[in-house]
Amino acid sequence: MGGSRRNLGRKALRGGPVNGRVGGGQDPQTQKRELLRKLQEKRQET
Repeated sequence: MGGSRRNLGRKALRGGPVNGRVGGGQDPQTQKRELLRKLQEKRQET
């Protein structure tokens, strides 16, 4: 039971703020990709 509870907490903590910022990135890899893309876009703009 501890494992499932841990996963739920992790999902809630990670999914909450990150989802709003990245725009619904379910997988961690997708989130990283989005963040990298945003960083690259910012670099190009400046």
